[in-house]
Amino acid sequence: MPISLTARDTQLYDVLVRRKDPFGVAGRRNRLDFLAATVTHFFREHAGCLQGLAGGPFTMVATIPSTRTERPIEAFHHMDKVIGKVGAWTRLHRPLLLQADDAYAPVLAARESHSAAFRVLGDVMKGARVLLVDDLFVSGAHVQSAASALIGRGATAVVALVIARLVNPASKDPYSAGIWRESGDRPFGFDRCCVCDRGSWRGRPAARQPARRARG
Repeated sequence: MPISLTARDTQLYDVLVRRKDPFGVAGRRNRLDFLAATVTHFFREHAGCLQGLAGGPFTMVATIPSTRTERPIEAFHHMDKVIGKVGAWTRLHRPLLLQADDAYAPVLAARESHSAAFRVLGDVMKGARVLLVDDLFVSGAHVQSAASALIGRGATAVVALVIARLVNPASKDPYSAGIWRESGDRPFGFDRCCVCDRGSWRGRPAARQPARRARG
Protein backbone atom coordinates (compact mmCIF):
# COMPACT_ATOMS: atom_id res chain seq x y z
CA MET A 1 0.00 0.00 0.00
CA PRO A 2 1.63 3.31 -1.05
CA ILE A 3 1.10 6.43 1.02
CA SER A 4 1.85 8.64 -1.96
CA LEU A 5 2.83 8.64 -5.60
CA THR A 6 5.98 10.31 -6.83
CA ALA A 7 7.91 10.91 -10.03
CA ARG A 8 11.59 11.60 -10.55
CA ASP A 9 12.78 15.15 -9.99
CA THR A 10 10.19 15.89 -7.32
CA GLN A 11 10.80 16.92 -3.72
CA LEU A 12 9.54 13.61 -2.36
CA TYR A 13 11.81 11.66 -4.72
CA ASP A 14 14.76 13.80 -3.58
CA VAL A 15 13.94 13.10 0.05
CA LEU A 16 13.69 9.33 -0.49
CA VAL A 17 16.47 8.72 -3.00
CA ARG A 18 18.86 11.65 -2.86
CA ARG A 19 18.36 11.96 0.90
CA LYS A 20 17.73 15.67 0.93
CA ASP A 21 15.99 17.39 3.81
CA PRO A 22 12.51 18.53 2.73
CA PHE A 23 11.32 22.11 2.83
CA GLY A 24 8.44 22.75 5.21
CA VAL A 25 6.44 25.76 6.29
CA ALA A 26 9.27 27.00 8.50
CA GLY A 27 12.13 26.05 6.18
CA ARG A 28 14.06 22.81 6.02
CA ARG A 29 12.90 19.88 8.11
CA ASN A 30 14.91 16.91 9.30
CA ARG A 31 14.50 14.15 6.73
CA LEU A 32 14.04 11.23 9.11
CA ASP A 33 11.60 13.19 11.27
CA PHE A 34 9.62 14.08 8.14
CA LEU A 35 9.40 10.43 7.03
CA ALA A 36 8.52 9.25 10.54
CA ALA A 37 5.76 11.85 10.81
CA THR A 38 4.43 10.78 7.42
CA VAL A 39 4.13 7.08 8.25
CA THR A 40 2.86 7.84 11.77
CA HIS A 41 0.05 10.02 10.44
CA PHE A 42 -0.88 7.50 7.75
CA PHE A 43 -0.87 4.54 10.13
CA ARG A 44 -2.99 6.45 12.63
CA GLU A 45 -5.59 7.00 9.91
CA HIS A 46 -5.40 3.61 8.21
CA ALA A 47 -4.27 1.03 10.77
CA GLY A 48 -7.65 -0.66 10.34
CA CYS A 49 -7.21 -0.87 6.56
CA LEU A 50 -3.75 -2.41 6.87
CA GLN A 51 -4.75 -4.81 9.64
CA GLY A 52 -7.77 -5.85 7.62
CA LEU A 53 -5.47 -6.96 4.82
CA ALA A 54 -3.36 -8.89 7.34
CA GLY A 55 -6.32 -10.56 8.99
CA GLY A 56 -5.66 -9.01 12.39
CA PRO A 57 -3.24 -6.79 14.37
CA PHE A 58 0.40 -6.93 13.31
CA THR A 59 2.76 -8.94 15.48
CA MET A 60 5.96 -7.70 13.82
CA VAL A 61 7.21 -4.71 11.85
CA ALA A 62 10.20 -5.12 9.53
CA THR A 63 12.12 -3.24 6.86
CA ILE A 64 13.84 -4.33 3.66
CA PRO A 65 17.67 -4.13 3.77
CA SER A 66 19.53 -2.15 1.17
CA THR A 67 20.86 -4.05 -1.87
CA ARG A 68 22.56 -1.25 -3.76
CA THR A 69 25.23 -2.55 -6.11
CA GLU A 70 27.02 0.74 -6.75
CA ARG A 71 28.27 1.17 -3.18
CA PRO A 72 28.70 -0.97 -0.04
CA ILE A 73 25.43 -2.32 1.33
CA GLU A 74 24.22 -0.51 4.42
CA ALA A 75 24.01 -2.79 7.45
CA PHE A 76 21.08 -0.78 8.81
CA HIS A 77 18.69 0.78 6.33
CA HIS A 78 17.57 4.33 7.13
CA MET A 79 13.99 3.07 7.41
CA ASP A 80 14.99 1.29 10.62
CA LYS A 81 15.70 4.72 12.08
CA VAL A 82 12.36 5.98 10.80
CA ILE A 83 10.50 3.09 12.42
CA GLY A 84 12.33 3.78 15.66
CA LYS A 85 10.58 7.16 15.74
CA VAL A 86 7.09 5.66 15.33
CA GLY A 87 5.72 4.91 18.79
CA ALA A 88 3.10 2.39 17.62
CA TRP A 89 5.79 0.23 16.01
CA THR A 90 8.69 0.41 18.46
CA ARG A 91 7.89 -2.75 20.40
CA LEU A 92 6.99 -4.69 17.24
CA HIS A 93 10.08 -3.78 15.23
CA ARG A 94 12.43 -6.69 14.52
CA PRO A 95 15.56 -6.88 12.32
CA LEU A 96 14.06 -9.80 10.43
CA LEU A 97 15.73 -9.62 7.04
CA LEU A 98 19.27 -9.66 5.69
CA GLN A 99 20.47 -9.91 2.12
CA ALA A 100 21.09 -13.60 1.52
CA ASP A 101 23.94 -13.35 -0.95
CA ASP A 102 25.61 -10.66 -3.04
CA ALA A 103 24.73 -12.70 -6.11
CA TYR A 104 21.11 -11.63 -5.81
CA ALA A 105 21.80 -7.89 -5.77
CA PRO A 106 22.03 -7.72 -9.60
CA VAL A 107 18.81 -9.74 -9.83
CA LEU A 108 16.96 -7.20 -7.73
CA ALA A 109 18.65 -4.32 -9.55
CA ALA A 110 17.21 -5.77 -12.75
CA ARG A 111 13.78 -5.47 -11.12
CA GLU A 112 13.27 -9.19 -10.82
CA SER A 113 12.16 -10.89 -7.62
CA HIS A 114 13.69 -14.01 -6.12
CA SER A 115 12.51 -15.96 -3.09
CA ALA A 116 16.12 -16.51 -1.96
CA ALA A 117 17.23 -12.88 -2.23
CA PHE A 118 16.76 -12.30 1.50
CA ARG A 119 17.21 -14.52 4.52
CA VAL A 120 15.16 -14.35 7.69
CA LEU A 121 16.84 -14.03 11.08
CA GLY A 122 15.63 -16.31 13.85
CA ASP A 123 12.78 -18.80 13.89
CA VAL A 124 9.90 -16.80 15.37
CA MET A 125 7.92 -16.40 12.15
CA LYS A 126 5.23 -19.07 12.55
CA GLY A 127 1.81 -17.42 12.49
CA ALA A 128 3.27 -13.88 12.40
CA ARG A 129 1.44 -11.01 10.74
CA VAL A 130 4.19 -8.75 9.43
CA LEU A 131 4.00 -5.11 8.38
CA LEU A 132 6.84 -4.67 5.88
CA VAL A 133 7.82 -1.00 5.59
CA ASP A 134 9.92 0.48 2.78
CA ASP A 135 10.59 3.89 1.31
CA LEU A 136 10.16 3.57 -2.47
CA PHE A 137 8.25 1.05 -4.58
CA VAL A 138 9.65 0.87 -8.12
CA SER A 139 8.99 -2.54 -9.65
CA GLY A 140 8.01 -4.52 -6.56
CA ALA A 141 10.99 -6.87 -6.81
CA HIS A 142 12.33 -6.05 -3.35
CA VAL A 143 8.92 -6.18 -1.67
CA GLN A 144 7.94 -9.43 -3.35
CA SER A 145 11.28 -11.07 -2.57
CA ALA A 146 11.17 -9.99 1.07
CA ALA A 147 7.56 -11.09 1.47
CA SER A 148 8.35 -14.49 -0.09
CA ALA A 149 11.18 -14.99 2.40
CA LEU A 150 8.91 -14.15 5.34
CA ILE A 151 6.05 -16.34 4.13
CA GLY A 152 8.52 -19.14 3.50
CA ARG A 153 9.55 -19.00 7.15
CA GLY A 154 6.00 -19.27 8.42
CA ALA A 155 4.50 -15.77 8.42
CA THR A 156 0.73 -15.92 8.06
CA ALA A 157 0.47 -12.57 6.29
CA VAL A 158 2.80 -9.86 5.02
CA VAL A 159 1.42 -6.41 4.20
CA ALA A 160 3.79 -3.93 2.56
CA LEU A 161 3.51 -0.22 3.35
CA VAL A 162 5.68 2.05 1.19
CA ILE A 163 6.04 5.80 1.50
CA ALA A 164 5.84 6.30 -2.25
CA ARG A 165 5.29 4.45 -5.47
CA LEU A 166 7.43 5.68 -8.37
CA VAL A 167 5.39 6.54 -11.46
CA ASN A 168 6.57 7.66 -14.89
CA PRO A 169 4.10 10.32 -16.12
CA ALA A 170 5.42 9.92 -19.67
CA SER A 171 4.99 6.17 -19.72
CA LYS A 172 3.40 4.62 -22.78
CA ASP A 173 1.63 2.23 -20.45
CA PRO A 174 -1.89 3.70 -20.19
CA TYR A 175 -2.37 2.22 -16.72
CA SER A 176 0.76 3.86 -15.28
CA ALA A 177 0.16 7.19 -17.01
CA GLY A 178 -3.48 7.12 -15.97
CA ILE A 179 -2.57 6.67 -12.31
CA TRP A 180 -0.45 9.82 -12.38
CA ARG A 181 -2.98 11.86 -14.31
CA GLU A 182 -5.86 10.86 -12.08
CA SER A 183 -3.84 11.43 -8.89
CA GLY A 184 -3.47 15.09 -9.82
CA ASP A 185 -7.23 15.58 -9.88
CA ARG A 186 -7.44 15.56 -6.09
CA PRO A 187 -5.12 17.10 -3.50
CA PHE A 188 -3.13 14.85 -1.21
CA GLY A 189 -5.01 13.78 1.90
CA PHE A 190 -4.19 11.33 4.68
CA ASP A 191 -7.88 10.46 4.90
CA ARG A 192 -7.72 8.22 1.79
CA CYS A 193 -5.88 5.03 0.93
CA CYS A 194 -6.17 2.38 -1.78
CA VAL A 195 -8.35 0.22 0.47
CA CYS A 196 -10.90 2.66 1.87
CA ASP A 197 -11.01 4.75 -1.34
CA ARG A 198 -11.17 1.80 -3.69
CA GLY A 199 -14.61 2.59 -5.09
CA SER A 200 -13.40 5.61 -7.02
CA TRP A 201 -10.80 3.66 -8.97
CA ARG A 202 -13.10 2.65 -11.80
CA GLY A 203 -13.74 -0.79 -10.40
CA ARG A 204 -10.16 -2.00 -10.63
CA PRO A 205 -9.37 -5.11 -8.58
CA ALA A 206 -8.33 -4.18 -5.05
CA ALA A 207 -4.92 -5.84 -5.37
CA ARG A 208 -3.97 -3.46 -8.17
CA GLN A 209 -5.47 -0.27 -6.80
CA PRO A 210 -2.84 2.33 -5.93
CA ALA A 211 -3.53 5.06 -3.41
CA ARG A 212 -4.98 8.17 -4.98
CA ARG A 213 -2.42 10.73 -3.96
CA ALA A 214 -1.18 14.03 -5.21
CA ARG A 215 2.24 14.21 -6.79
CA GLY A 216 5.17 14.14 -4.39
